[in-house]
Amino acid sequence: MNPKLNISIAPGFAKQIEKNINLIEFKLVYYKLHTQAWRQIGAALGKSKNIMIFTVQACNLDAGENISMLFKGLQHNESLRTLDFSDCNLTDAHGDIILAYIKKQAERRDNDLWEMSLRMAEAE
Repeated sequence: MNPKLNISIAPGFAKQIEKNINLIEFKLVYYKLHTQAWRQIGAALGKSKNIMIFTVQACNLDAGENISMLFKGLQHNESLRTLDFSDCNLTDAHGDIILAYIKKQAERRDNDLWEMSLRMAEAE
């Protein structure tokens, strides 16, 4: 991991994810980023309204708190439909973090559907 590269590249990734309204897919392949960089990318994903596919292949998500930092922000995203963490050497413990995210997203979607059905019932 090159600290200078991490300092310069992560904010650029984060800015593009958060601000680019045409960006619907983002892929990172063979990046070894610091935990802080994963936190920045996760926070940007959480703010993105358009991104639907996020792929991380052969990256260091398995190191330290990287996946936890990514999911802290990612949990706020409402547009994401596909996650791909191929070849990131994830363990069962990492699977628990991903499962908690999936459960939270399912609960959010159920609540959104319930609220929408209430509004439709009130309109009738």
